[in-house]
Amino acid sequence: MKQTMTVMTFLLLIAALLPLACVQPNHPAPRPTSQWQSLSDDGAWCWYSDPRAVYHDDKTFAAWVSSKGDVTVSEYDHRKNDFDSFVLHANLEIDDHDVPSILVRNDGHILAFYSRHSKDDYYLRISQKPGDISTWQPVKRLYLNDNDEYPDDFRRTYCYSNPYQLSEENGRIFLFWRGIDHKPNYSISDDGGQTWSKGRIVISPGDTYKNQRPYVKYASNNKNRIHLAFTDGHPRNEPTNGIYYVCYRDGAFYHADGSKIKTLDEIPLDSREVDIVYDARSTQVRAWIWDVAEDDKGYPVIVYTRLPADTDHRPREGAGTGHGWSRSVSGAIRCGHPPAR
Repeated sequence: MKQTMTVMTFLLLIAALLPLACVQPNHPAPRPTSQWQSLSDDGAWCWYSDPRAVYHDDKTFAAWVSSKGDVTVSEYDHRKNDFDSFVLHANLEIDDHDVPSILVRNDGHILAFYSRHSKDDYYLRISQKPGDISTWQPVKRLYLNDNDEYPDDFRRTYCYSNPYQLSEENGRIFLFWRGIDHKPNYSISDDGGQTWSKGRIVISPGDTYKNQRPYVKYASNNKNRIHLAFTDGHPRNEPTNGIYYVCYRDGAFYHADGSKIKTLDEIPLDSREVDIVYDARSTQVRAWIWDVAEDDKGYPVIVYTRLPADTDHRPREGAGTGHGWSRSVSGAIRCGHPPAR
């Protein structure tokens, strides 16, 4: 399927599909989503699989799940003003959690990771050609939860995918997902995604219970850092759901100020030993993570909400400065722009 699109930028994806209102002081209000042209009139995203859209070499690659359960990836060529799409997996499941995350490998090949919602199947497809979605290698089934270092009664399902390739670690690919015991897990590949290490739990709060589910947003500079911002669990289950931060680099995890916490061999991480960006135990008001990014100085920027009630969501922003965390409480979401110091 090909069609010509008159307006299509990466901001289209953010404005049209994310439940995030961007307001900046002294800037015009954002245009209504109805004024943006959509990539698809039949597609859904889920908040905790990323990246769902990637700009590379004058092309934007994006993915979604259709109302038929078709796992779909698209390509927009900005030079040719041309759009195409490809069904990676037909009729997988009618569920927005099945949306693929996209990694454009350093050699230009496209990797798409996806799964059914909290089931035991996890898939990877790799494009046959760099920067081209028209042909793909066969579906690769991943068995990353098959790690016998964890108890047999731990659930081993798959949900959410977040892949990142670090150029300064010889192109090593890190893949994060919600897996063993519903905790955030990770695996690594040193051969472009052909083989993977056994999955391991990254985050497990010290007072955790079985199947407790920390929710994580990830971001990377694609060179040497991966930022993780996460919660104790789901706010409907955790009355003191806090917001926490940690950074991976060079085989270990670090605070925002650069002090070392643990190596990869020493995980899992306890939420009480990383940066506590928002301590809901002291306020008795739960929170919910929205996003994390890196500013132009390399500092992390986190957007989250406080939830005094189910119908009362109050946006906040935290910025790591190297000397602690600064916050904006105005409700203005800066969407990855450098925060006010």
